[in-house]
Amino acid sequence: MSEIFQKAQALVDQAADRLSDLSDQATAAAGDLAEQHGDTVVDAVTKAADFVDDKTGGKSASVSSVVKDTTSDIIDALKKGTSQQ
Repeated sequence: MSEIFQKAQALVDQAADRLSDLSDQATAAAGDLAEQHGDTVVDAVTKAADFVDDKTGGKSASVSSVVKDTTSDIIDALKKGTSQQ
Protein backbone atom coordinates (compact mmCIF):
# COMPACT_ATOMS: atom_id res chain seq x y z
CA MET A 1 0.00 0.00 0.00
CA SER A 2 2.84 2.44 0.69
CA GLU A 3 4.12 2.07 -2.89
CA ILE A 4 0.77 3.26 -4.22
CA PHE A 5 0.78 6.11 -1.72
CA GLN A 6 4.28 7.13 -2.78
CA LYS A 7 3.29 7.12 -6.47
CA ALA A 8 0.19 9.14 -5.70
CA GLN A 9 2.23 11.61 -3.65
CA ALA A 10 4.71 11.97 -6.51
CA LEU A 11 1.86 12.73 -8.91
CA VAL A 12 0.41 15.28 -6.51
CA ASP A 13 3.81 16.93 -6.15
CA GLN A 14 4.22 17.08 -9.94
CA ALA A 15 0.76 18.59 -10.34
CA ALA A 16 1.47 21.18 -7.64
CA ASP A 17 4.73 22.16 -9.33
CA ARG A 18 2.99 22.47 -12.70
CA LEU A 19 0.19 24.58 -11.21
CA SER A 20 2.75 26.84 -9.58
CA ASP A 21 4.50 27.30 -12.93
CA LEU A 22 1.19 28.07 -14.64
CA SER A 23 0.28 30.53 -11.91
CA ASP A 24 3.59 32.33 -12.38
CA GLN A 25 3.02 32.49 -16.13
CA ALA A 26 -0.52 33.82 -15.68
CA THR A 27 0.67 36.45 -13.21
CA ALA A 28 3.37 37.59 -15.61
CA ALA A 29 0.91 37.72 -18.52
CA ALA A 30 -1.61 39.70 -16.45
CA GLY A 31 1.15 42.09 -15.42
CA ASP A 32 2.19 42.57 -19.03
CA LEU A 33 -1.41 43.29 -20.04
CA ALA A 34 -1.80 45.74 -17.16
CA GLU A 35 1.38 47.52 -18.23
CA GLN A 36 0.21 47.73 -21.84
CA HIS A 37 -3.48 48.51 -21.33
CA GLY A 38 -3.98 49.42 -17.68
CA ASP A 39 -4.30 53.15 -18.28
CA THR A 40 -6.92 52.49 -20.95
CA VAL A 41 -8.90 50.30 -18.56
CA VAL A 42 -8.74 52.88 -15.77
CA ASP A 43 -9.78 55.64 -18.17
CA ALA A 44 -12.72 53.61 -19.49
CA VAL A 45 -13.94 52.74 -15.99
CA THR A 46 -13.59 56.37 -14.91
CA LYS A 47 -15.59 57.58 -17.91
CA ALA A 48 -18.28 54.96 -17.32
CA ALA A 49 -18.54 55.80 -13.62
CA ASP A 50 -18.69 59.52 -14.39
CA PHE A 51 -21.43 58.87 -16.95
CA VAL A 52 -23.47 56.92 -14.40
CA ASP A 53 -22.94 59.66 -11.82
CA ASP A 54 -24.12 62.25 -14.32
CA LYS A 55 -27.21 60.25 -15.30
CA THR A 56 -28.17 59.55 -11.68
CA GLY A 57 -27.55 63.08 -10.49
CA GLY A 58 -24.68 61.96 -8.29
CA LYS A 59 -26.73 59.36 -6.40
CA SER A 60 -24.18 56.67 -7.23
CA ALA A 61 -21.09 58.78 -6.56
CA SER A 62 -19.96 56.76 -3.54
CA VAL A 63 -20.21 53.47 -5.44
CA SER A 64 -18.53 54.97 -8.49
CA SER A 65 -15.68 56.21 -6.34
CA VAL A 66 -15.12 52.74 -4.92
CA VAL A 67 -15.23 51.20 -8.40
CA LYS A 68 -12.70 53.70 -9.75
CA ASP A 69 -10.36 53.31 -6.76
CA THR A 70 -10.58 49.52 -6.83
CA THR A 71 -9.89 49.41 -10.56
CA SER A 72 -6.80 51.57 -10.11
CA ASP A 73 -5.61 49.46 -7.17
CA ILE A 74 -6.03 46.22 -9.12
CA ILE A 75 -4.20 47.56 -12.17
CA ASP A 76 -1.38 48.84 -9.96
CA ALA A 77 -1.14 45.47 -8.20
CA LEU A 78 -1.03 43.62 -11.51
CA LYS A 79 1.72 45.92 -12.74
CA LYS A 80 3.71 45.12 -9.61
CA GLY A 81 3.02 41.39 -9.95
CA THR A 82 1.01 41.13 -6.76
CA SER A 83 -2.56 40.04 -6.16
CA GLN A 84 -5.45 41.82 -4.51
CA GLN A 85 -7.20 39.93 -1.79
